[in-house]
Amino acid sequence: MHIILINGSPRKNGATAKLNKALSKQLLELNPDIPLETIELGEVRPRYCDGCLYCYRKGECHIKDDGMEEISRRIAECDGLVLASPTYGSSVSGLFKTLIDRGHLLVEQALHKKPCIVMTTYANAQGRQTLSFMNKLVMTSGGYSTSKIAIKVPFNGNPISPQVAQKLSSAAKRLYRSIHNDGKSQSLFSRLFGFVAFHIVLKPMAMKSPKEYRGVLERWVERGLMKKEVLS
Repeated sequence: MHIILINGSPRKNGATAKLNKALSKQLLELNPDIPLETIELGEVRPRYCDGCLYCYRKGECHIKDDGMEEISRRIAECDGLVLASPTYGSSVSGLFKTLIDRGHLLVEQALHKKPCIVMTTYANAQGRQTLSFMNKLVMTSGGYSTSKIAIKVPFNGNPISPQVAQKLSSAAKRLYRSIHNDGKSQSLFSRLFGFVAFHIVLKPMAMKSPKEYRGVLERWVERGLMKKEVLS
């Protein structure tokens, strides 16, 4: 079992980071041997996507010097994922948006059948809107959210109250159970959302131009979403 926690804040000791650390503690209380990995996007400093569509053709990004390809691979291979971002301008942070653009999450279905927790911190308003955006990202990328947590907290404040600690404890238990039951806890709505996103939107788009989406199709075959014959 391998769980990755991503902090989409540029502040590695800010409120969002504190949520991740508290959740890590709850997970380790369930099983002290769980391999946990925290990725601080503020330290990675990923370069922006330049929209060249190289990844659609080749299944990888042409940008190799910022570590994002390795991070993308680890995300795809992990058993559980925690996505955390502060709310900036009524949505996720710019760093988190760059992860979406560069991480091969959505089109390549990197979160296929993967249980996730989505979390955001916000100082004023629109935290729920950010959470909704993150949840849709997870479902569109083939995964499902076991918990959705939005915490209102002053700038750089401590988001961990007794009530929040209880939420994190419940979230850790749900994620842990979901990893062990291999997706059986995925909601019907999440399954239907993912089905429509893949079969009605993404798949027809790629099949219209298979040469241009060769790299994407290869990833779908690897993840059991399509048969190998589609590459012939």
